[in-house]
Amino acid sequence: MEELFDLGQHGPERPDISLCIFPHLKDFLAIDFRGGELRVRLLNTSEVFGNSFFSRIEESFSQTLRESTEYPFAHLIDLPLRVEELVRVMGMLAILERLDSTETGDGFPTVAVFIISGAALSANSQQISTAFQSLLGEDADQAIVLEYSNILERLISEEHEVVKLIDRQELREALEEQSPNFFSLWERRN
Repeated sequence: MEELFDLGQHGPERPDISLCIFPHLKDFLAIDFRGGELRVRLLNTSEVFGNSFFSRIEESFSQTLRESTEYPFAHLIDLPLRVEELVRVMGMLAILERLDSTETGDGFPTVAVFIISGAALSANSQQISTAFQSLLGEDADQAIVLEYSNILERLISEEHEVVKLIDRQELREALEEQSPNFFSLWERRN
């Protein structure tokens, strides 16, 4: 797991902001290195993705959908990719707004996004602490490292439990033949 966050002297240049996102949780961590002062925040998606966020998405999607084009079928076929890009950009802008990160003369801050899933969910306390220390840097205040390592560990544990629950639910649906994702070879589907 440490390699995931290893942004030390041998790695690439440290980003201005690092986000630790958990696909199935509402909470996420934002680590802001800008201005030479380390700021770590636990944020909730309800603070970031409010009504104004969804209104901007809807307005932008409406404009994208109605764009005049010489190739209407190609435009419609391309819509899922454009919607994905739109949501990604608008989501990042909403997070930056919440962090009070408006564009400066130097442009937008560099952002690293860590999606905490898969093997990272089985990390033990020591691995989490070491990885978080690596992310923050060796000079980081140890009280901050300890506090947010514990929060990161809690979030990883919560994500792990949700993933296990979803896996069990999908398995149950497959065994009860309720899932469109699983079927037996002799099953007759319409």
